[in-house]
Amino acid sequence: MKALMAIVPSVASLMVLSSLIMFIFGIIGVNLLKGKSFYCFEKPMIGLSLYDKEMLISTKEDCLNYGDYG
Repeated sequence: MKALMAIVPSVASLMVLSSLIMFIFGIIGVNLLKGKSFYCFEKPMIGLSLYDKEMLISTKEDCLNYGDYG
């Protein structure tokens, strides 16, 4: 029991450090993936190829601007 009580401060500092690292990676992940997790049901755009649609519509805001219907 004394040994467990002796390592509590070092385990606590390790938990704080690992939580901080996970928090930083979480912020980086959100910044990299923001707005990419959606599916766009756009109206048919005459004259645009699939490649053009992928280049024009990359975020949810772009999808709404090009006529998303839900």
